[in-house]
Amino acid sequence: MTKRPNFLFIMTDQQRSDWMSCAGHPVLKTPNIDAIAANGVRFENFHATSPVCMPNRASFMTGRYPTTHGLRSNGCFLPLRANTFVDVLAASGYHTAAIGKSHLQPMTGLPPFDEGHPETGPVAEAWRNDIGDYEQEEPDQYRGETQFELQLPYYGYQHVDMVTDHGDRCGGHYGQWFRQNAPNWRELHDAANELPHNYSCPQAYRTPVPEALYPTAYIKDRAVDYLQGRATNDQPFFAFVSFPDPHH
Repeated sequence: MTKRPNFLFIMTDQQRSDWMSCAGHPVLKTPNIDAIAANGVRFENFHATSPVCMPNRASFMTGRYPTTHGLRSNGCFLPLRANTFVDVLAASGYHTAAIGKSHLQPMTGLPPFDEGHPETGPVAEAWRNDIGDYEQEEPDQYRGETQFELQLPYYGYQHVDMVTDHGDRCGGHYGQWFRQNAPNWRELHDAANELPHNYSCPQAYRTPVPEALYPTAYIKDRAVDYLQGRATNDQPFFAFVSFPDPHH
């Protein structure tokens, strides 16, 4: 039987197609991305299913338009009953992992809207209250010292190392790790600790977070650990490595 291939899917967040030196950007230097492009294919004519983050990620997972999979705007969720291509890989014998940003469920920290269904009567009996199933990426889940355990499989992923949000607000498992490894973490992040600068961009500020404690480094290290752990395993794998950068 032919050995099945492993898959490593790397995603960046809110990165324009020309923000790469291999695409001719006059300032940015992206040698690692350039190396991948030099040994593969770089598309120059392509279309996203949605200009908004969450609907587009859900389309990537399902191969369907937002009008079909149901996640039409940020702050909503991809229904757990959606069959993703990761589900298909897992059912075919692959070990599946998500390391980094998922953003298939809300991470606003806001309470869910009351849908207005009565607590008793035909409507209440027809609809299951599953709000708790869609709070896996909410900030409150990751405020404790003990690592939060997601309900697995998570849209087909059997292993999840979650990073939520972007920029200076990254949380999830990364946030728990960051607080444990930086006793002075309150002095390292937030706009109150921004470094001096000479530009005006309120949502893009620099803080004194060391490179080794930055979410990009965390995701890279966790991905390397996962790949090394699979090196001697004959089971094929699919690893989704998703960076929240360069999102503002």
